[in-house]
Amino acid sequence: MKIIGTENLTREQVQHELSKRGKFVVYPYCISLLVITFKRSSDIYFVTADKPFTGARLSYSLLSFVAGWWGIPWGPIWTAPRSVPVHREEVYERIRRAESRDPRPVLSNPPLP
Repeated sequence: MKIIGTENLTREQVQHELSKRGKFVVYPYCISLLVITFKRSSDIYFVTADKPFTGARLSYSLLSFVAGWWGIPWGPIWTAPRSVPVHREEVYERIRRAESRDPRPVLSNPPLP
């Protein structure tokens, strides 16, 4: 997974945005093909407090809404909860763990475990 939104930011700028309630967000989505349903997650997005809404959130929600319902029986079951973005501490913790193993100066697409 790569981190989208930190390309031109230094580590200090990212930390500053996090202190202002910025977050790392993963948008889950679901795609169904009659009897097969796939649960997937987007890349990690860095969302600042100034711009809490990204077009990606709407895109992944629409993708699940349009393409997620068609699988029997799991499509409807998995589509509804996947229309909510995930911005738990675990996303941030995975990034911090990966970054501690790779001491590059900028938070730019670190490998995740």
